[in-house]
Amino acid sequence: MTQKSASRRLRDQKDKTVKEYFNTNKVYDELNEIHVKIVAQIKSFGLISQLAKDTGLTDRLEDKADVNQKTTLLSVDLQKIIADINQNYTHHKGKTGGAKDADEYMGALIAFQNYQQITTVIEGAIFPTAADIFEEFSKAEKKLIADKKAQEQNTEEEVKKEEKPVETATH
Repeated sequence: MTQKSASRRLRDQKDKTVKEYFNTNKVYDELNEIHVKIVAQIKSFGLISQLAKDTGLTDRLEDKADVNQKTTLLSVDLQKIIADINQNYTHHKGKTGGAKDADEYMGALIAFQNYQQITTVIEGAIFPTAADIFEEFSKAEKKLIADKKAQEQNTEEEVKKEEKPVETATH
């Protein structure tokens, strides 16, 4: 029996290492986790639509036109990002564990890069717009609270004015 050459032993070790990696990688689990986190972030922006339905808040916005414009812009950006997320998800939908070969792994890497680009858009465009909108609603909420306190004080003062002092008879 002949002994394997050093180069043959290195190649065999490399092949063994690659096979072990493909048996143990969890690339699809990682992609699914990234997907879930991004979807949760996107869903959190649904709070803005709830705030926009509150007339008590919208009536107190400093610049309603600006908030409406930003909300419309955010809606368009979210629709685009959701389409990108759904398209990217098709590459790993229903898959778990790891890639079985190099071609499959390269496809998973492309999906990962797509998620990185999606995250960049979320952080660079969507977060700042949403933060501006939330800030405006926060100011409106403070005005609403102040208005309610002022209304309560006025009501208390009116009640005190309506109360007549009880006169006692003197003998």
